[in-house]
Amino acid sequence: MDKHIDKSKFEFVEVDEKIFDTKFEGKPRSFLRDAMSRFTKNKLNVVATTIVLMVVMLAIFVPILTPKDFTSANSANTKFLPPRIPLVEKLGIFDGYRTITRGKQFLVYMANSEFGEGVII
Repeated sequence: MDKHIDKSKFEFVEVDEKIFDTKFEGKPRSFLRDAMSRFTKNKLNVVATTIVLMVVMLAIFVPILTPKDFTSANSANTKFLPPRIPLVEKLGIFDGYRTITRGKQFLVYMANSEFGEGVII
């Protein structure tokens, strides 16, 4: 098989005419403006970015604007309580109730001393 092609089968198109690039129509845009126009064309990008920004803003401003003191939940009365899980407590486990079996005399002594002020036994 012959791999050579005869040159007479080829013709130049527009031999007399020079080809130039066409000029851009409209004003040039900056990089940021071009990126933002491409970004806003996809509506899913805009929705996802809005949700992420809302979560970030809430994470910043809710602790500042909330009047509740989050450190008060770990007071002396509630620090050593067992966990209470609402759906499982009906089964008798994780109901926030614990029977003291060991060291009860020591706990009663500590509760009645100056260190145990406000302790519930």
